[in-house]
Amino acid sequence: MPEYPLSMDASRSDIATPRGTFSALTWVKTLQRPWCSRCIGSPTRPRHSICSILWFQTRWSVRRHDFQDVEQLWRPWSPRFIEVLKGLWTAEPGTFNHHSEWYDVTDGWVSPLPVRKPHPPIANAGVSEDAKEVVARLCDWAFISLPSIEAARDQTTDIRSRAAKHGRSIRCATYPFAVWRETEREAEQERRRLLDEMDREAAENWARGLFGNSGSFDRFTLEMFALGGGGLPLFGTAEQVAEKIAELYRSGIDGVLLTFLEFHADVIRFGKEILPLLRQMGVRQ
Repeated sequence: MPEYPLSMDASRSDIATPRGTFSALTWVKTLQRPWCSRCIGSPTRPRHSICSILWFQTRWSVRRHDFQDVEQLWRPWSPRFIEVLKGLWTAEPGTFNHHSEWYDVTDGWVSPLPVRKPHPPIANAGVSEDAKEVVARLCDWAFISLPSIEAARDQTTDIRSRAAKHGRSIRCATYPFAVWRETEREAEQERRRLLDEMDREAAENWARGLFGNSGSFDRFTLEMFALGGGGLPLFGTAEQVAEKIAELYRSGIDGVLLTFLEFHADVIRFGKEILPLLRQMGVRQ
């Protein structure tokens, strides 16, 4: 069976609390077998309200791999991977069968099975046509890249309408890069500083490798890759950043994976300065 040297974001663990959900990511590279993935989401017993979400993301670069068209990957391989994974999780042990170009499973089984039934939520990253079809048919969360806040409503509406055709519902998440200062002027100065220090050659190489035919970054500027690694830039005061997150929420975004300039310090600042504002707006309980 053919194989490509792929790397994948394989697991995202969420800790549910009375106030919400705390999420952490686990990065697993060159993971190509559903039998390996299922172990990440299969705890032997529930503890402390901990659950997991399998985050399925196929990364590729035309500079590193020998295929130029993402359709070579998405159409034949990715759906089969998820189908096998869900089948191993939900079928009676020893009864799962799957036969395709990519996988050949007869009387398959895994142990232990996931605690969460029918299986842990599966998230897929990407907004190409193929990615949206995969998530609409097989996944529970759509992890989407956004070139602007204004683009959120069209993307979430499109993904949910596709899922509805399969009798399914989908939740959507994105990854903003949040930078806030005491004044709007200070926030703009910080944005300017980051762009002035951009390694243009490195950013261009990264963007060139991702653009190709991926469909997920076609409307991204080089500045967006320098500001937060392609995350949606949210600059301003605490009030302005909170309002921008609220606008994403009103546009159909159910969750955000926030990225920060100074991770530890900004996580604490976010909890003190922005989270209370989101609660006042009804975005966060």
